[in-house]
Amino acid sequence: AARPLDQRQVAELLGPWLGSAELIADLPVPRLVDVSIIPEATVNMDSLSARLTEVAPGTSLDDHQVWLSKLVRLGHGLELLGMAVVVVVGMATAATVVYATRTGLAVHRSVIEVLHLIGAQDDYIARQFAYRSLMLGLRGGLIGLGMAAPILGGINWLATRIDDRMIPDVSLGFLHWVALGSLPVAAGYLAMATARITVHRALARMP
Repeated sequence: AARPLDQRQVAELLGPWLGSAELIADLPVPRLVDVSIIPEATVNMDSLSARLTEVAPGTSLDDHQVWLSKLVRLGHGLELLGMAVVVVVGMATAATVVYATRTGLAVHRSVIEVLHLIGAQDDYIARQFAYRSLMLGLRGGLIGLGMAAPILGGINWLATRIDDRMIPDVSLGFLHWVALGSLPVAAGYLAMATARITVHRALARMP
């Protein structure tokens, strides 16, 4: 579909930038034609631009897909960056838990030897470290989420203020908030599993 815009509609489009309608009336404003394309259709923009130039020399074809595709690529890049940050934070968390667990084993080595002498199994000792790591992971995750929630809420509020039908909805939905809320639980279980594996490996090497 193609719909030529009249002078009033063009003035409304330029109003936010130029202000006065009298000023717009005095300018050599070009005629604008609003063209809508069926979503499933494929149009060769270069060929269309060449044909328009033949019919009306000086015609300019503004394809929103050019800058919109760049915006989409930017969004995908930020999404991958966010996932990479989560992976790096998870690896750092696991490394910290390994170090803390090994330190705890070294500090309580004599107690662990006594527990072994009275018949305590390795799994019992590993559960004690795993439970403490779980609590610390949950507490740290909740503190981090509490600090990040106001910032995320502000970004979400700004995203909802964008009133442009050409830009997809970038606000956080219900599932996004559920995923964010599950991060402290994921951090806790990651810490617990890491501590448990670390303790079992360390106890297996103890005489």
